[in-house]
Amino acid sequence: MIHDAVAAWGRAGSHWAMKISASNVPQSGLVAASTALAVSANNVANAMSTDFVPSRAELSDVEGGGVQVSISSAARDGASGTDLVQETVSQSTAVAAYRANLKSLQAMDDTTGVVVSLGVER
Repeated sequence: MIHDAVAAWGRAGSHWAMKISASNVPQSGLVAASTALAVSANNVANAMSTDFVPSRAELSDVEGGGVQVSISSAARDGASGTDLVQETVSQSTAVAAYRANLKSLQAMDDTTGVVVSLGVER
């Protein structure tokens, strides 16, 4: 959506376009971190469910900057299929990544004066 707006605004304002498209990197990081946290939370919530197969959120770089998430089935580890130690690590990592990307957006906003809309009221 932002990319379309940047492309439409286009050629006359390339400096502005660079600022807007640069925000896609931490925004994709926010989405990736929250998705990873949701996947892990689902694994923990269903840890004692019969025949539950946990999922994994795999993060990968996107050409030009940013990150994307793919979700796949994880290997079963024990009777429940969920490794609670691994899920604790995954959740801590996701929270740290979310905070880091949010700080990046806040710093971008502070230094450029461009407010990035995330659908959250200030």
